[in-house]
Amino acid sequence: MKKTKRVFSAMLSLLLLALTLSCVSVCFTASAYDFIEFGNYPQTQVTLTTEMKEAALAARWESYGYYTGHSNFDNYGDGTMAPGDFMRYADFFFNGIKYRAVTFSHYRPWDSWKESSAEYSYQDDYGFTTGNIYCFQYEPLKWRVLDFVSGLVMCEDLIDAQAYNSYVIKSADGYYGNASKDYFSSNYYYSAIRKWLNEDFYNTAFNNVQKEKIKTTTLDNSAAENDKYSAPSSNDKIFLLSLHDAKGYCFSSSEEVQDAARTAKGTDYAKCQGLYRNTDETDISSWLLRTPGNSQIVKYVTSDGWIYSTYVYDTHNGIRPACCLTALKSDTTPPEQPAPEVPVIDSAKAKEQDGSVFTVPEMKADELLGFAGDGAKLTKPDDSEVKADDLVGTGMVLTKADGTKETVVVKGDYNGDGLITTADARMALRTAIGLETPNDAQKKACLVTGGEEIGTGDARMILRAAIGLDTLALV
Repeated sequence: MKKTKRVFSAMLSLLLLALTLSCVSVCFTASAYDFIEFGNYPQTQVTLTTEMKEAALAARWESYGYYTGHSNFDNYGDGTMAPGDFMRYADFFFNGIKYRAVTFSHYRPWDSWKESSAEYSYQDDYGFTTGNIYCFQYEPLKWRVLDFVSGLVMCEDLIDAQAYNSYVIKSADGYYGNASKDYFSSNYYYSAIRKWLNEDFYNTAFNNVQKEKIKTTTLDNSAAENDKYSAPSSNDKIFLLSLHDAKGYCFSSSEEVQDAARTAKGTDYAKCQGLYRNTDETDISSWLLRTPGNSQIVKYVTSDGWIYSTYVYDTHNGIRPACCLTALKSDTTPPEQPAPEVPVIDSAKAKEQDGSVFTVPEMKADELLGFAGDGAKLTKPDDSEVKADDLVGTGMVLTKADGTKETVVVKGDYNGDGLITTADARMALRTAIGLETPNDAQKKACLVTGGEEIGTGDARMILRAAIGLDTLALV
């Protein structure tokens, strides 16, 4: 009988792929405490068919490197916990949709120093058992807007379950996070969770275009009370909220209030990782904050929405990533208008050929006008004038001082927004299968493989460029 568990502790394929891997546009518009979708991560469990299982088994499998040990509560600080190869994953595509397959030969314990056992794991509580392969679909991440000025957003759901620090060793003056005892185990700067957020999660959830929209944020990693346990400030892309954050913005200012605004549910994928299961069946779980309490304790939000303390080695707490995004503005706040600049344009960025002017993606209008010389102007297909800081897009018309008109072509930019996105790949695919008819500029923009007509190969190349796997030639 299990003991009671602790509370604290193809063408269609290409089209589908284009739809699945869509990324956020250059500028976000949201209202207070609204939500945006940004990035993708494995979330919802799906049934693994025979064909999908074959695709998963043929993929490259990686180890999570999760820790286990053989200690008990009296000597868990002995430093004997170590990473293992008992839980593995593989990312794969099936019918154009990205999935993550997960399997484990032993259960992941809810404390990193415990031995592997169903008795010490929440995985089987959700129906995840050893020796099976489970499948989770990559889906857009939903973020709650906390602050428009800084662009601060946090994941609405608990997207994973991780320890703050998996390794702990005891010393006379506290618990340390490495064998040489260089820093306390609650030090956020050196923590395993900070590394995981800015490497594993960051590289999994975002493509190269999306990464450019994430600011580097300077974080205050002070302890809740005793400065002895404070960590140095850090400059991070992705981070956990602090105690101060969890008492501000849309949240209660009190740690002792059961604040519903702080509560969150875990995804299927997080549950498979061993997320804490609330016994009231609400699926609401606890999640980590980055603020240290003492050498082995950090702050966290309970499943009731109040703030308490948890051990750094607990693997069952949910992860609710946060970051600051560029160009985030409210509906009532106009975007800043920077002073136009006219930089010198390198020939590698713009080139005239056959009555068209080819430019690189994300070029601003003032750059192209600088290339064209004094007296030139740039207009949209409807003859309205383009502003200096607008992006140059396929189909615009450049008129030189002598009256010569040239149509703008941005390779890969079918829809004329000046970017290469999965929407362009989708339109190119629709053209390839006869569902879309391009104009001359759009055709030139999508002929990226050397052919005379837009084909599925062009659509595929545009998609690869959109997700950062290829760079399209200027002409």
